[in-house]
Amino acid sequence: MDIQLEKLTLIKMIADTDDISVISAIKDFFTIEQKDFWEELSRKERFDIEESDKEISRGEFYSFEEVMAKHRI
Repeated sequence: MDIQLEKLTLIKMIADTDDISVISAIKDFFTIEQKDFWEELSRKERFDIEESDKEISRGEFYSFEEVMAKHRI
């Protein structure tokens, strides 16, 4: 796949369309992609993630294998 050719093809498709919903969807896609997910989280969610990260750093976690071994039927 030639990425430059793909980009040019998309540019042409965008330039040729008069469908405002297509233009809006493309614009929304790029706007959403630029948002930092961290800013979308609540204080509680941020706190929980930070605490989990600290627990992992201290070795306070179970591996997938340990959890599966404990809960297998």
